[in-house]
Amino acid sequence: MRIAGVIVAGLLAGGAFAAGTAFSQDAGGEAGAPPAPAKDGFKGADPRDHSPADIQRRMMEAVMPNRFHKKLERFLGEWDLEMRMWMSADRPPMTSKGSAKWSWLYEGKFVQGDVDAPLMGMPMRVRTVMGYDNFKKKYVSSVVNSLETSLRTFEGNHGKDENTLFLYGFVDEYTTGEHDKTAAAVYRFDGPDRITMEVHDLAIGLENARVFEWVMTRRK
Repeated sequence: MRIAGVIVAGLLAGGAFAAGTAFSQDAGGEAGAPPAPAKDGFKGADPRDHSPADIQRRMMEAVMPNRFHKKLERFLGEWDLEMRMWMSADRPPMTSKGSAKWSWLYEGKFVQGDVDAPLMGMPMRVRTVMGYDNFKKKYVSSVVNSLETSLRTFEGNHGKDENTLFLYGFVDEYTTGEHDKTAAAVYRFDGPDRITMEVHDLAIGLENARVFEWVMTRRK
């Protein structure tokens, strides 16, 4: 039995006793018998090093929403959107206008954002899923769009004032053949009715690295 199955069994049975019994039987001993000694290896990697009560407590800590999930509410609603994309630092950006709608995917934990805006004259739809991972202690995000075949993932945290969210990930640049370039997605919350999202190509350097920008203004 995998440890995830033990945890779920314990929760469904209503207590850590059921989880401990199930694990003891699976480990080769009888119910109620002392657990076998932990195997050699990385300390803490063997679940027998942890009591069933600790396992249940840690799982509850990992699944309960907190104040960081509450901050996701800032995305909720319908927005007008202006998009800019820079092909090079010495040329003006390409621009377009569109719309965005953000809603709960799983209330209190994950939001989803749907953007509809043209890119280089082609219709494009973008879906973003974002949440806060209690175990990682980071915001996590995944992004797909209707034009490409890639799925991009980012993770990171707020700045000191919590009005800026810095997420980092890796992207492939198929126009140049580059794989796994480091990129930053920066969300700036300029009050309750304006959010700016910037994408920075960190392979360019620390200056003039912005390649993409959304400015969302809340619809009244």
